Amino acid sequence: MDQLTTRKEIITELANRAKEYVDINRVFLDRGFFNIESIETLIDLKVPFIIPAVRNKRIERIIIEAHIKSQKIPATKCYASITDYTMKKGKHSVTMKLVVILELKGNEWKELAYVTKMDVALENALEPLIVIEADGELKQDTELKRMLGERPAQGTML
Repeated sequence: MDQLTTRKEIITELANRAKEYVDINRVFLDRGFFNIESIETLIDLKVPFIIPAVRNKRIERIIIEAHIKSQKIPATKCYASITDYTMKKGKHSVTMKLVVILELKGNEWKELAYVTKMDVALENALEPLIVIEADGELKQDTELKRMLGERPAQGTML
């Protein structure tokens, strides 16, 4: 791989190599993969994914709407809005779920938006963000633990 390697080639190579050793439960990618080429590749490879949404004007509008139409996630301090989201570029388009998680902290709302092709409903809107380590340990992002009302372990970094 070099600087001319496409996202599709990178994702395909890494996914195929990983599949030689493990069953892929889900892949967490950063916002740099919030694009049609990456998402189409993941769908074609049948790799479940979670990608934070890039906060463009359209996503910002959806987040604002989520403040109005979100519902409380049972047994948490959070609210969620789940909607179909279609990304388009030229003749290509891909539809997936856009999940917006909201939590009131003091007088301000903490907002998290991600896209996925995984099955997601109000009851499990936070579940795709939970990672189970190979040894069975539950590992969660510090922010997710806080949203779930748990205290992160000492020394945990975001």
